Amino acid sequence: ANAAGDGSPMYTGHIAIHSDPEKYHCNINLHSGPFHHMLGARKLKGRMFDATHMRPVVSAWRHTGPQQDWLIAGPDPTEYKKEYYSAQYAIRVNAIRKAAKYYATLAGAEDATSYKITPVQVVDYMIKCAEKSPLRMAFLIELRYSEVIDMMDDAIRQCDGDEYAAAMKISASLFFAGHSTKYAVIISEFVVWWYCASDAARLLYAKGMMTRKTQHGDYKPTDEYFEWFQKDIRSFLGKFMRVNTETDLAEVCATMEERIDIRDRFSVGTKERVKTNRLIVSESFCQSYIYCENLCLWEWDEQVQAHWPGKYDKGTTPIPDYEFTSACGDHTECNTDVLFAASTGLQRFMAYLLEFKIRGELFQPERPETSVSLDFIHPLTSQKDERHKKEIRRCASTTTKTLDADYTSDELKDQLILANRLLTDAEKVAAPSDARKSDYVSAVKRARQLVIKADDTWAKTQKEAAEKKYSEWKKKKCETLARDMKAELATDFIKHTESVRDEYSTDEHTYDIIFDQDELHGTALDVDVGEGGQIEQGSQESMVSLGSFA
Repeated sequence: ANAAGDGSPMYTGHIAIHSDPEKYHCNINLHSGPFHHMLGARKLKGRMFDATHMRPVVSAWRHTGPQQDWLIAGPDPTEYKKEYYSAQYAIRVNAIRKAAKYYATLAGAEDATSYKITPVQVVDYMIKCAEKSPLRMAFLIELRYSEVIDMMDDAIRQCDGDEYAAAMKISASLFFAGHSTKYAVIISEFVVWWYCASDAARLLYAKGMMTRKTQHGDYKPTDEYFEWFQKDIRSFLGKFMRVNTETDLAEVCATMEERIDIRDRFSVGTKERVKTNRLIVSESFCQSYIYCENLCLWEWDEQVQAHWPGKYDKGTTPIPDYEFTSACGDHTECNTDVLFAASTGLQRFMAYLLEFKIRGELFQPERPETSVSLDFIHPLTSQKDERHKKEIRRCASTTTKTLDADYTSDELKDQLILANRLLTDAEKVAAPSDARKSDYVSAVKRARQLVIKADDTWAKTQKEAAEKKYSEWKKKKCETLARDMKAELATDFIKHTESVRDEYSTDEHTYDIIFDQDELHGTALDVDVGEGGQIEQGSQESMVSLGSFA
């Protein structure tokens, strides 16, 4: 038996199966459904890059926090596809035009009205721009993860199981860097199963589990198909249990096609909704492109000019080289660990498979997460940074709240020993006979108060030592950042493999870019998303999409 669905029930199913392996041995395969897997990837991507640049970009046309939250990490991918896809195309279009200008200048054709360029040249140009700018690198990584999600979408439309499996493996780094413990288990199980599965089993997965064929001949994810079915049932049956619900459910399911046909024929407002969606897509593209221009996002040899778009714009803030602050221009310092999420997630993925799939049992009850850390890489605060700040906060504190919150029971025992070493035998505070943490908090508090009473410079000395250690760590981190960024930008995830680069370096994939900004703004309102998510408009010379060649 095979099943695909949301991560949580599939994980619960895995637990049930492995609780009695003799009963379910090799009889059931559970996988995350493509729809829910892509939805989870979008949510994680939104959480990871929210504070760095996604919220400032989205705020260009969505002006309230709840509206932005719904698009960045909301539960419905419909609006994401309608709006943020076009915003990403605007970012790519901006990069393509800047790259064409740059290569035209190198070739001595800066006065030309157009220039031919390949996708590989665009990628190399974006990497060059990102070498000294962590913010540009964050934009680039977020685009790469979006391409992986698009790769899954393409695999579903083409019913290609191999492409979907490859995209799932690449997306694993995002889930392992985002503390998705349930998806970590499901992905690990899927990778091993896919490697061991026969050709027939893979074909059955692609045609029967991964997708369902619609009445129009298109392929849709199985779990999304089921979500539609549930939505249709609820539209006719309601969401609340009644006495006759079971009877009504059988009747609704038996007459579903007729009911949907009648509903579609008598529905109103279809044209108005299409028109509204068209305007939203146009606005998101145009506002995103304008924001990229004002941000100087892909300007060669220029610093990024961070600012908050729209009516809250308070001017631009230049971001120096190797300084990672938010694109909104409020000097919010971001976590550089986000820049290495792909490499970190991949390392965790391999360590997870080695620890729990090869050496041990993936579902063993005593499996500690400390063996392989899956901690979420927060966009603003790193674990090491927070550890240093916590040490500054707690090293000389005598408040009950701080001692209780920032120390574990074992750490409090050590702190009591250290404090007693600075006291005379008569002043030493005895260790509590009871092992309760609150008793140790009181003992450490009393001991530190006695130490400060004996030496009024002790607290200041402790805090200065912690701050000095933090400053040295930050300095060392900044010194290695340039080297680490260069190494990360050279990975296949960002630069793409040599075989892909060779394929997209040919004349077949050459773009002829027209250098006419006025034409771009003059036809911007005609922008729309056509088949396959491609940008369509009246004047095709003024906008060219790089597309996805992950």
